[in-house]
Amino acid sequence: MQVTAIMGWGVDNPQPRPGQFDWSTLDRRMRTIQQTKGTPVVTLCCAPDWMKGGQAGRTDWNEIETAVERDHFDDFAELSAAVARRYPQVKHFMVWNEFKGFWNPSANRWDYEGYTDLYNQVYDALKKVNPDIKVGGPYMVMNSNAPGWRQGPPSELSGSWGSMDQRNLDAMKYWAEHKKGADFVVVDGHSQPVQREIRLNDFQALTKFSDVTRWVRALVPDLPVWWAEWYVEPDSSNWTDQQRGAVLTAAMMEFIRGGVAGAFYWNPQTTTATHCPGCL
Repeated sequence: MQVTAIMGWGVDNPQPRPGQFDWSTLDRRMRTIQQTKGTPVVTLCCAPDWMKGGQAGRTDWNEIETAVERDHFDDFAELSAAVARRYPQVKHFMVWNEFKGFWNPSANRWDYEGYTDLYNQVYDALKKVNPDIKVGGPYMVMNSNAPGWRQGPPSELSGSWGSMDQRNLDAMKYWAEHKKGADFVVVDGHSQPVQREIRLNDFQALTKFSDVTRWVRALVPDLPVWWAEWYVEPDSSNWTDQQRGAVLTAAMMEFIRGGVAGAFYWNPQTTTATHCPGCL
């Protein structure tokens, strides 16, 4: 399986104006997946500017992580349906990405009500196109704190790798209780804590992947768990290919121990870079 977003990360704005579509770069991405004999998966992120307070016909890439405004949830759901109609070969869709823009600063927590409302509208729109389409969310980034470090309320999930930010778990639980339906659950995250200055043992930190997966499986026991992105390498690590390969392999073993159904490896597409550490 190979994943592509509908906007960003190499894909242009698919709907610069209401009623005006530009599928050129997404078409090219789909051709690449087909030529490399991949099975396409689509991440329904991000949104055209006019759906998030910007100007129609203009794309400000500095606002790529801005959330869809509530008044345009239906427009984004229709865009999602248009993607599904144009690419009937796509059978799996992930809704949004890492709760981008869905933060409630006054409450110091995620706006999980807003995200779940958007998710439910997209879910309905996709199922109307084809009831066999598989839809997943909430694509929560599972940030964790270093051992002995706490941000926000006390966490119900911890291990030798540290403790999960409880606000992320609360968002997951709200979505699980209020979603209209789902065919799989999506999370992502880094094995190392958000306090990047604190470096855990590269292998010890990996048990986070199996611990988080077991927690998610207990929350929604009837659904497979996907890691849409996963990272193990600290910033400025200067790892050798041998060390990188060893840690990546150990991480995949943790996915197996936890019962992960799918894990996607974030990777740039490049034909010009002379050295691309960790690239496939």
